[in-house]
Amino acid sequence: MKQLISLSLAVFMLFSCKENAPYSFIDLSNTVTLGSPETLIEFDETHPVWLTLKDSTVFIIQVQTDYCMLAFNLKTKEVQYFGHKGSGPEEFVGHPQFIKPQTGDLLVQDANGIIKRVTEKNGTFSVEKVEYKYPKKLQQDFSAGINFSDNFIVANYVNGEKMFYIYDKNIDSLIYADFYPKMNLESSTHPFINSIYAPSLGLNEKRNRIIAGMYYFDMFHVYDLSGKRINSFRFSDNFLPDLNADDWQGSVGGFIPHTFPTENYCYLKRITKISQSENNEKTQMILQVNWDGELIRAYKLQDDIAGFYIDEKNNKMYAIRNYVNKKDEEMFALVTYDLIPPTN
Repeated sequence: MKQLISLSLAVFMLFSCKENAPYSFIDLSNTVTLGSPETLIEFDETHPVWLTLKDSTVFIIQVQTDYCMLAFNLKTKEVQYFGHKGSGPEEFVGHPQFIKPQTGDLLVQDANGIIKRVTEKNGTFSVEKVEYKYPKKLQQDFSAGINFSDNFIVANYVNGEKMFYIYDKNIDSLIYADFYPKMNLESSTHPFINSIYAPSLGLNEKRNRIIAGMYYFDMFHVYDLSGKRINSFRFSDNFLPDLNADDWQGSVGGFIPHTFPTENYCYLKRITKISQSENNEKTQMILQVNWDGELIRAYKLQDDIAGFYIDEKNNKMYAIRNYVNKKDEEMFALVTYDLIPPTN
């Protein structure tokens, strides 16, 4: 009997290892809890979502207001609104998004896929349309999660059956990354099945790396610029969603909705599972990984944040914090958190 039990256990362990073998496990038990943030400015009539920092000015994309962008000067505390909603040359169609990595010109893409540059003249900010070389077959498509570098464009391929594309501007070459990991999508009744593989992308041309954090999987992938998948990393045993479950979000350990690439690292925002049986409680983490996917540090947040920006020079994280004030009103604020300085 003991031999039979041992044999059964060995078979179970063998198949369990095979199931998880393609995905390296990252242990998140050793985390650093971030302290209370410093509030820089509060918003009571607008809904800020994304932000970036350039030359001592925080630029914020906001919704539910006539102006899509806000500039907050960290030194003077001056606030300036610009980028009106509309179809004009200095306006945005729909809600825009920042283009990553956020170096050089500050570029923004609107809902029609039009790329615009933020400009400044005599202390006044505005936007202007700029032309960039796109693959002809993608010129009319809106590419979500877009990343620019000197020689490459990397973005979600939202209108096709691929996960993302890599465009080499020098040789006019277009490479597609297939859906991964493979799942049976045909049998699913999930209403968002066409976007289940949507990644949040971070590009680093110098390192020949792309990191794809998965919106609906508790995992991320590392690719090179030829489209080869180098490795995949999971954060829990329940890293794949059960697409046929009523509470499909509660079937997965977490999500990776945002990435922030820097020269040496990529920062992933991880949200733990949101289950109907747990009153929609969730926790958020900021995970610092190198460009080979190795975990450097895991920060645990006590707050609910939207967009974030990492200032590695000053070891700070700027973020949009969402909270309820003492009057039971939903509020948003631009805040900063202190991060741990690098050890080397």
